[in-house]
Amino acid sequence: MRLASKLCIGASLALLVLSIWPARMSLGLFAAFTFSLIWLPLTAFAVLRSASQECQRPGEAARASRTRSWALSAGATLLLTLAALCVSLPVRLGFAASRSAFEAGLAGPHDPGRPLGLYRVDRRDADPRGGVYFRTGTSEDGPFITSWGIAHRPNPKGSPYGMGRYDRVHLTGDWYAFSASDH
Repeated sequence: MRLASKLCIGASLALLVLSIWPARMSLGLFAAFTFSLIWLPLTAFAVLRSASQECQRPGEAARASRTRSWALSAGATLLLTLAALCVSLPVRLGFAASRSAFEAGLAGPHDPGRPLGLYRVDRRDADPRGGVYFRTGTSEDGPFITSWGIAHRPNPKGSPYGMGRYDRVHLTGDWYAFSASDH
């Protein structure tokens, strides 16, 4: 159980780091929820099992206590990871570290692939309906493309990258993380 707990803690920390980038934010949240369906019951089982072992065999108390500690640590890490992902904390912190670069990028054209802080921006587009969009990633779903990134004062109705499945997550001030699909 200790190895499984260490793997759970490591995977949770990896999800938090990957979720700094908007393109991975929604994938990280999906993975964390899926992951929790496995680890939360296993953690509860380990805690209950180690408690029953401690009661039945006093000589095993120290080992059961260590197992319970690892299981509780894994469960707490998983719950904190889920909470951080639900409030978009990793992308908020990543953007906070990069905000000055994005504010400087509002002024004019952007060289594709040039990083802005922690983010590699492949496109910068001003939407005539409102907002300046910095695309940091794309993925293909058959013939459709989903774009992710950071936007300043984004249009609530759509983006330059499509209006299908358009979502915005408030980061701070006039800044948002966005995802938009062209279908």
